[in-house]
Amino acid sequence: MRLSFGWRLLYLGLVGYLVFVASSNWVYDDPFITYRYAQNLAHGYGFVYNSNQPALSTTTPLFTLLLASVSPFWNDIPNLAKLIGAISLALGGLLIWELAQTWRTPIVGWTSLALYPFFPLLLLTVGSEEPLFLAFCLTALVFYARHRYDLSLTFTALAGLTRPDGLLLAGVLVFEFLFRKRVPVPWKGVFTFLCIISAWFIFAWGYFDSPIPITLIAKQHQGMLGISQSFAERFLPLFSIYTGRAAIILALCGMLFAFWRSRRWTLLFIWAILYFVSYSMLGVSGYHWYYGPLDAVFIVAIGLGIHATNSSLAWVLRNFSHPKIRKDYLRYAVIVLLITPITVKQAFGFRDFLGLTDPRYPVYRAAGEWLSSNTPKDIQVGAFETGILGYYAHRTMIEFAGLLQSDIANQLGRDASYEQAADWAVAHYKPEYLVLQKDKFPGLERGYVTKNCQLVKDFPSASNTQMPVLNIYACDN
Repeated sequence: MRLSFGWRLLYLGLVGYLVFVASSNWVYDDPFITYRYAQNLAHGYGFVYNSNQPALSTTTPLFTLLLASVSPFWNDIPNLAKLIGAISLALGGLLIWELAQTWRTPIVGWTSLALYPFFPLLLLTVGSEEPLFLAFCLTALVFYARHRYDLSLTFTALAGLTRPDGLLLAGVLVFEFLFRKRVPVPWKGVFTFLCIISAWFIFAWGYFDSPIPITLIAKQHQGMLGISQSFAERFLPLFSIYTGRAAIILALCGMLFAFWRSRRWTLLFIWAILYFVSYSMLGVSGYHWYYGPLDAVFIVAIGLGIHATNSSLAWVLRNFSHPKIRKDYLRYAVIVLLITPITVKQAFGFRDFLGLTDPRYPVYRAAGEWLSSNTPKDIQVGAFETGILGYYAHRTMIEFAGLLQSDIANQLGRDASYEQAADWAVAHYKPEYLVLQKDKFPGLERGYVTKNCQLVKDFPSASNTQMPVLNIYACDN
């Protein structure tokens, strides 16, 4: 059964709207760094976070350009980003469905329509570039499966501009093409791919002195800290929280089935394995949005597990069942039986997502708006988390976790701490204002702050959250 264009459009609209409404209360700090780049770009300040300080602290140039381009028509960049993410998740479900139709495993497609847009770990990435990145990757795979290699290369390039690790998928597809295909090289697609990627690299080298984001360096140094969990360490605990035992068993069966009988799908599994190994070798901390490609492939594996079970049951019924048994009805019943516990678990996860909020958001936003209204425009503000705070403050930010300044990131490591990095940053940059969570950096508060600063504003958090009081200090330097 194929879906008409009308049904696809209806699915895209309804599911996209549902995810967008569901994510109305959900924000997290990191994407706001990209939002500020887009904000500054849209207002003519350049591709910068801090004005007159060209530094690459976003990993997603294409998403930044998209937000900056559309923001004149809708100036609420955080909600614009969530809308793009919600539509991208709905589109991702449709793209896996298209891939499954091409590779004649329709159960995988129907499974993706039911699970992909509502998968808890993917929902948590709404507002970031991750859903759009996955949509570009899946589009590239669909065109590759249909032998439209020029378009496949174009979309892998767009994926690479959305997140640099999109180039891993390009490597997998090129390797598979060279070793398995007996068709001419798509030189037009190769040229387009190289033009898109090289244009950004040339710009980044000239504008930032390097195409490597500061955030990558910072996340690597953060991963060395004793309090951090690495990407590999957090993988199993994270998936065990958000997926049930039935889903994991089906996914393992699906992976085995792919390598045994449905080898076209192994492209995705090879991509996922390469992605996992690459991120593990980078040594970054295990932030939930890093697992996006693994989430997508996990859903495909569930669909393949159901498909494998259905195929096995069909073989048994064809060879051993009584002629009067309604074989189709029995197979449909088994499919429903297999997918029901997974969809129920996701339904509960979706319900929890509806009420999910970040307690930092209202406090950091209020503090940022206070700084914007009550401080001179040319001051520097030192803080530990500068995403939400910096977006609303519109001031030069000094970030103690090293996401904005590489020399601060270099202070982190196995024998260092965030407080030591904060001490160094304050001594080196001497910001006129400090925004500190109460008791977050006790040594800094007892020493530098006591001697050089005075409390000018505090923001108490709600009593039912773990967010501590946020203090703003004015400092004499």
